[in-house]
Amino acid sequence: MIHSIIRGLSSLRLTVLLLGMMAVLTICMTLEQVESGLFLAKQRYFEHFWVWVPISKFSVPIFPGGRTIGILLVINLIVAHFTRFKWTVQKIGMWLTHIGLIVLLLGAGYTSFNAVESQMVIQEGQTVNFSESPRAVELAITRPLTPTMDRVVKIPEAIISGQKIIKTSAVPFEIRVLAYYPNSRLEANAEVGKELPHATTGIGKSITAFPMPIVTRDDYRNVVTAIIEVVEKGKPLGVYLVSNGLGAPQGVEIDGVTYQLQIRPVRHYFPYYIQLIEFVQEYYPDTNVPKNYASKVRVIDPHQSAPRDVTIYMNNPLRYDGNAHYQASFGEDGKSTVLQVVSNPGWQVPYVACVMISIGLIWHFGLSLSRFLKRRTQS
Repeated sequence: MIHSIIRGLSSLRLTVLLLGMMAVLTICMTLEQVESGLFLAKQRYFEHFWVWVPISKFSVPIFPGGRTIGILLVINLIVAHFTRFKWTVQKIGMWLTHIGLIVLLLGAGYTSFNAVESQMVIQEGQTVNFSESPRAVELAITRPLTPTMDRVVKIPEAIISGQKIIKTSAVPFEIRVLAYYPNSRLEANAEVGKELPHATTGIGKSITAFPMPIVTRDDYRNVVTAIIEVVEKGKPLGVYLVSNGLGAPQGVEIDGVTYQLQIRPVRHYFPYYIQLIEFVQEYYPDTNVPKNYASKVRVIDPHQSAPRDVTIYMNNPLRYDGNAHYQASFGEDGKSTVLQVVSNPGWQVPYVACVMISIGLIWHFGLSLSRFLKRRTQS
């Protein structure tokens, strides 16, 4: 029984089957990204163990996901090494090539679990030390400690959408979620009935949030809105509208301290600062189509003695402190830049794997060529 399982796991037929299944996932993802966007399509097919399809009120797995197929491919390669390949000088090239493939697959899996992508938007002359998620949001409660320092309590979106009462020892009040909309339309002075909850305090008193279907396009950001009630020691302090569609946070004053509440993109803070010195862009003649754009930035690290000036442009990212900053886009005003920040601890793995595969192929084909030339000389 065990020998049959090992033989099956090491078979070339299993390899071909898994590669075919991976091709099917790629085709399905390509077709779905037209409607759902690349982010959600990639997440559905390649970042889960199964592809789930909603049927009525339930979701049913119908096909192995990218993570499952990747794990099986790694197992298939490893078992094949120890059952089918012999350790000889002639086989060193094959060993290196296949080990490189295993390292490449393991690196892709590690990246899938650990890599974080976010965006850093900077105006000319501005200095920032954080990036923001393009999709995920959080409820941020900010309390000023000093004129230059704040304390921020971050509540994830999953808690806002899943709990009716939010309590934390970090603030002297609790939050009651009266309504939560993953996407909404904000309208001022709208005439509606009592079926929609309204804010009674703050800048959202005259604004009504209408629930809208979630949009999954990559170029669209949903307006996440929550109607919340702030309660201190059982006493309601008011009902507030918080949303990433508002231009300002809501202020709640308790014991002379003003707490600011705001739904905003999830922020990732860094131990260094990036200042945009100048944003440069070039256009094709007589058009408004960008030809080239670059960001001249200054990296300020409190642990380093001197700042570092760097120019970021296409295919020339800034790598610093384990993060890669790519030139992704720019603001409509022409004075701001959008940097894609990728935090990937395993970014060097593909390079190591490619070197191993290249050496293995050179070794293998070099030996084959030498044997061919030797036979030709003898004949």
